[in-house]
Amino acid sequence: MIIDSHCHLDYEPLINNIDQVLLNAKNNNIISLLTIGTSLESSKKVLDIVDKYPNVYGAIGIHPNSTSGNLEKIDEILILKKKNKKILAFGETGLDYFYKRSE
Repeated sequence: MIIDSHCHLDYEPLINNIDQVLLNAKNNNIISLLTIGTSLESSKKVLDIVDKYPNVYGAIGIHPNSTSGNLEKIDEILILKKKNKKILAFGETGLDYFYKRSE
């Protein structure tokens, strides 16, 4: 049994093929997935996904390269976290040295 600990089911092209993605995962002994939100909008999509699919869990937050002008959205993300027990983590999602730094 395998758990996918980091995926982005809310990103293209996966979001348009989630049922097939999850079937492929099941056929490859992946029993559970953790999908990661990287912005408020992305985190809302993650919440919808985890509500619909029993074996998908979520982590929500803001990527460090998107923090400029978005830190006030942290409160909204915390509210999303409180709405669903399948949201396992929240906060900064990503590595700030991977892309250009935000101001």
